[in-house]
Amino acid sequence: MHAVSFSNDLFRPSEKPFRRPKQSCKAGFDAIMQSKSIRPNKKGKTYMKDIFLNELITFIADNSTKLNPTIFKKKIRFGNEKEKYSEIEFEYSNNFNGFSLSLSSYNKEICNFSTQKVGNAFLESMEGLPKSYQNLIFTQSSISSSHYYNAFPIVTHDHDYGIIHLEDDDTIFSDILRNLENNHFKFIQEIEIMSPNVLDYIVRFPSCFSKKSLVIFFVIEKNKLSIQNEKVKALFDYDRMVLENKNKLFSPFDLIFGRNKLDQMIKKKILGTSLE
Repeated sequence: MHAVSFSNDLFRPSEKPFRRPKQSCKAGFDAIMQSKSIRPNKKGKTYMKDIFLNELITFIADNSTKLNPTIFKKKIRFGNEKEKYSEIEFEYSNNFNGFSLSLSSYNKEICNFSTQKVGNAFLESMEGLPKSYQNLIFTQSSISSSHYYNAFPIVTHDHDYGIIHLEDDDTIFSDILRNLENNHFKFIQEIEIMSPNVLDYIVRFPSCFSKKSLVIFFVIEKNKLSIQNEKVKALFDYDRMVLENKNKLFSPFDLIFGRNKLDQMIKKKILGTSLE
């Protein structure tokens, strides 16, 4: 079993980590506040949020050791490779009175592949972008949605689908973990090996992928997929649906293969070089 690792320059739990109270979360935090002589003011609320997040991140990492988690103050990184990994990060929103989650994946191998395969067209598309963005291939917030998709769920409440509230009962941690295992962790495993199933995720969440066409090209070549492969055909079926726009809700920005020079170049390469 892999051990959970911690970033040297960021958060480390104490030798005696805070344990979740048996009573309700809110009641437990009220007791903590009294024991620490902290009034329920802005400072006290921040203290409660920090404890909650500390405990949540540790709980998730302890139950996902197969994904090689590394704990940071507000996020967990999965994967040992320096330039190929995924992250789950939590951010508190005063507007929603709870934590949202963002899932991001990075892969420099895609950039190296793209430079080799399409050269200047790829380099031109990267001009002016921050260095941290250049290896980013996917990002999704738990509160994001559109007319054709909803983000991966993180809780199973009928309301506040993408928000974690401090006031939720003691089952919330197990509920979050179950949703992560059924959605986020499966995605992380597929994106780690760039399996053919990544193409399904592109059809499901096209706007969450950066460098969509490059990721597609990489997956097709890596897995030697034919243009007749059902997962490949689904990409072009999706774009036909967008162009037909029968519901009048799509726009050209929703296309998997956009109308820009790079996407059209890669589309032609895929149609001309896909293997059986």
